[in-house]
Amino acid sequence: MERTTKVMIRHNEEERKFFTTIEGVECTLKYIKWNDLVWDFISAFIPQTLKQAKELRSTIVEYALNFAKMKNARIKASCSCVQDFLVEHPEYRNLIYYPY
Repeated sequence: MERTTKVMIRHNEEERKFFTTIEGVECTLKYIKWNDLVWDFISAFIPQTLKQAKELRSTIVEYALNFAKMKNARIKASCSCVQDFLVEHPEYRNLIYYPY
């Protein structure tokens, strides 16, 4: 049976990132805050060499989307990790910001 390790994701508002440290490597999802209601997730750094890279990517993105939802923000998914997550999890698509 596979064992899933709990990961603590943190938010650094000053640096505009969600992050955790695994095996001494900081894994991040960075964003730009256009204003309080629109956040653009711009880049993720999760090394493929980490055993749980795919699971970790999903965990960070899901945490960030739930955090944005809690703040009543809409998101722009410039980062491919966030785009991929939204394809696999349509329940989060209502967070997408449509400017028109």
